[in-house]
Amino acid sequence: MSVIKQLMENSEPQYMKAHVKGVDGLSEKLDEYVDKASDETITGQKKFEKVPNVSANGSDQPVLAGCVSYTFSAADIFREYQSTITAAGGKVYRFANIVIVAANITTKDVTVATKALRLPEGFRLSKNGVYQIGLEVTRNNEQKPNEKCIINTDDNSAIRILTGVDGNGSNYVTGMFVTDDPFPAG
Repeated sequence: MSVIKQLMENSEPQYMKAHVKGVDGLSEKLDEYVDKASDETITGQKKFEKVPNVSANGSDQPVLAGCVSYTFSAADIFREYQSTITAAGGKVYRFANIVIVAANITTKDVTVATKALRLPEGFRLSKNGVYQIGLEVTRNNEQKPNEKCIINTDDNSAIRILTGVDGNGSNYVTGMFVTDDPFPAG
C-alpha cells in the first residue's frame, strides 16, 4: 500500500492537485463551456446530431429553429378535382409548430366541399386541438367574395373550398394554424 506524503513549503502544508481548481489550465478550459446555472451568450454555430429538447413547465419540447417552406404546384391539386381547380401556387411556411398559408388557387365552377390543395407532411393541421380552421379568402374585385376555405381534422392534409364560386378566377388563401407533424427537413 502506498503512503500519501504531506508536502510542505515554508512550513505550510501543500496538497496534491487533485481537484478541478488544482489542475493547471483545467478551470480556464471548463470556463469556455456552457454554465448550467446562469445566463450566458453562446457564439458560433452549434451542430446537433438529434433535435435537442428544452424542459419547461414539466414538459419536454423540441428546440426547432428557423423556417422551412414548401411551394405549391399543380401536383398538389387533388386529382379528382383537377377540372375545377385549374392552377395552384403560393407557399406554406413552418416556424416551430406554426404553419402559415399563402396560396393562390385558381377555380372554375367549384362545388361544395371541394378538396383544393394537398398539404405536405410537416405542414398539416394538428389533430390535437380545434376541429377545423377557417382560412381567409380574397378574390379579384370582379368576383363575388362568397368563397370559404377550411382545413379540418377529418383530412388534415387538405385545404377545402366549402362553397360554390360565382365566376372563375383566383382565390388568395391566407391563414395560420398549429401542427404537431415532425419538423420537415429544410
